[in-house]
Amino acid sequence: MNKTGFFKIINIELIFWICALILLAFTNPNEHHFTLCPFSNLGFKYCPGCGIGRSIAYLFRGDIIHSFQMHPLGIFALAVIDFRIYQIINNQYIHKQTQQ
Repeated sequence: MNKTGFFKIINIELIFWICALILLAFTNPNEHHFTLCPFSNLGFKYCPGCGIGRSIAYLFRGDIIHSFQMHPLGIFALAVIDFRIYQIINNQYIHKQTQQ
């Protein structure tokens, strides 16, 4: 099987989002961990996106209050990511099978 055939079967974006949510589900939001945030790595105190990962991690634990305190858009971000996963599965796998 050639590479383009493989990438048509396996959607890299779908794998990325599912793996990201699984990692956030198993991340302890109370511990300090490595960050990919360029603002934080450059030493800035404030970043508009920092805390969104911890917010989603708290959501997976059912702690909505701490989630909102970490980042007010964490609930919205999780909803957007879940919707994107649904879109990819629906468009690539479910609709594709019904059209054949």
